[in-house]
Amino acid sequence: MQNMDLTELMEKSLAIPTGSIVCWPDQGCEQKLRPTTDEGVDFERAYFEHRRIILFVINGIRYVLPYQQDAERCLLRNGFKLKSMYVPFSNNGDYIKGLEEEWREIKNTYMH
Repeated sequence: MQNMDLTELMEKSLAIPTGSIVCWPDQGCEQKLRPTTDEGVDFERAYFEHRRIILFVINGIRYVLPYQQDAERCLLRNGFKLKSMYVPFSNNGDYIKGLEEEWREIKNTYMH
């Protein structure tokens, strides 16, 4: 994946639709994922890495993939800024309802 472009990065990532439901099994609850522009904070063209998972936002859509240095370089080359935000699939078993299998497939792809 050396020197990938932004389109390729988006294609290799899991897109998380606006309004998705986050499941927190350890807390026994579900919560609707807040918009990427919430309370005056705009996460457009921002990224964050937590527990070896990268999340980035483009056109209001969140994308996640296992951390890779080349992915981070691609984001930086394309003007993305580091901002602290929630990263799905990175906190004690949390997941996006209905996307568990797709996430597992993406994780397995990057682990080989």
